[in-house]
Amino acid sequence: MISMRCNTKLYASGDPFAYSLAYVLNDMVTVTPNHQGYNYYTSSPYPSSVVYGHAACYQGLFYSDCVTCVMSARDQVLNVCPMRIGAEVVRNDCKMRYEWYPFIDN
Repeated sequence: MISMRCNTKLYASGDPFAYSLAYVLNDMVTVTPNHQGYNYYTSSPYPSSVVYGHAACYQGLFYSDCVTCVMSARDQVLNVCPMRIGAEVVRNDCKMRYEWYPFIDN
């Protein structure tokens, strides 16, 4: 891991944010390795608590390496930033970010 950032604000257990976050994290893990350019933005479909996400793998990776990297990134944000309304992990071969507000990564 190169860097990790966690939002200081927390969501409560049972908060609808948790369902939206689970949707976005799983969506990024499933779609990013299959998305052209390994660069994928998403948001949850639940209007009561929307979560926005971005995941990307470096284009020189094999599909299986992208899958492994985004799965590890997901696990890291859940373990290092539990119950946070935003987090970002940058690894050697991929990156993943989620927030409670829309964003564009450079």
